[in-house]
Amino acid sequence: MPELVRLGERVLIVSCLIYLTGTCYNLFPLPVISGIQYLLYGLVFLLVLARWQRTINTAINDPFIWLLLTLAVLSSLWSNVPGDTFSNSIVAWQTALVGVYLASCYTTKQQLKLLGIALIIVIIFNFIYTLLFPGLGIDSEVHIGAWQGAFDQKNFLAQIAVLSSLVFLFLCIIFRKYRYLTWTGLFLSFVMLLLSTSKTGLVVFLSIVGLLQFYRTLRWRNPRSILILTLIGLFIASVVVLLIGNAELIVTSLGKDITLSGRTELWNGVIDQIRQKPWLGYGRGGFWNSESNMSEIVGSYVAINFLVPDAHNGFLDLTADLGIVGLILFLCSFIFAFQRAFVYARLNFAPEALWHLTYLSCFFLYNLTESSVMKHNSIIWTVYMVVSLSLNRKDSQKKVPKFKSDFSYN
Repeated sequence: MPELVRLGERVLIVSCLIYLTGTCYNLFPLPVISGIQYLLYGLVFLLVLARWQRTINTAINDPFIWLLLTLAVLSSLWSNVPGDTFSNSIVAWQTALVGVYLASCYTTKQQLKLLGIALIIVIIFNFIYTLLFPGLGIDSEVHIGAWQGAFDQKNFLAQIAVLSSLVFLFLCIIFRKYRYLTWTGLFLSFVMLLLSTSKTGLVVFLSIVGLLQFYRTLRWRNPRSILILTLIGLFIASVVVLLIGNAELIVTSLGKDITLSGRTELWNGVIDQIRQKPWLGYGRGGFWNSESNMSEIVGSYVAINFLVPDAHNGFLDLTADLGIVGLILFLCSFIFAFQRAFVYARLNFAPEALWHLTYLSCFFLYNLTESSVMKHNSIIWTVYMVVSLSLNRKDSQKKVPKFKSDFSYN
């Protein structure tokens, strides 16, 4: 019986992760999607209650996340769409339940296994969906020939493909016994990334693979040299993503494009509007909505009658919603998580010990050109929470017994 219960929990978590990829949003009517959402989150809530002590012990590993989520709820007090802000903030809390449950009940290896199962199901489904319905799964209007699968656009598919490629890269290294399965997963994920034709996704993934070479130096004795190399590597990767990834055109709701210079004007427009409400922002979801007309106002910085859906930068979008206070809370969360991941990777020789540092780097790079910070119903944000909450402040300072690392590309 206990085995069946544990199996049921894993099936539930995999189902939640599949839902959080967003691959099913266009497949069913909104009432059905809402029903699935509340069913999954309701069951996870019961599991969290059943393990409330473990959940609390895990949650305190990153208090800044919970302060940020609380600020999101409170922002309904000054939002111009308080109802939408409150409901979106509640969904963000529901998403957080999945993150804290995964972090509190599963090891890093188990988390990667569950992520791998969910993501390969999504990748295979999108292959089948696109081959069966090419008119829906392949863009024939803007990015002609680009695969988008069951998603609204190719960039959403590319995000999932990047995450899946990264997860299976680690699974290939950790589980040599199942190398045929893990390498197949990596191959399919990378092929899907190529079919999406997303330059940003490809640049981010290749940059992360390059950063892994820097992170392998974490076994050096000189911590100052290690930290400098790590920061230099992340900085170089950021520049590459900004210069090459931004060369990809942004398609707006009007089907027009923004080049690199146009994206800079877009960011200038967002910053000008942030100056109007710098400290607490416009409320969660209060900036990019029909009531504020920010899509038109910010779009006018690029061209007349130009509409944009977001800032194409996670840090700017967060600041627009929750102000400098919200940005500071997130940066505190990220910096402390990065510091603990750095220490943990340096003191632990298991290959999965580099996962936290690698994902945090990937999350940072992606948010230079996309928006994933505190995005509700998003697997990208959920995995960030899992990584941050899994890094125990005490454990990250402990040195575990050494053994020969098999983290090698040779």
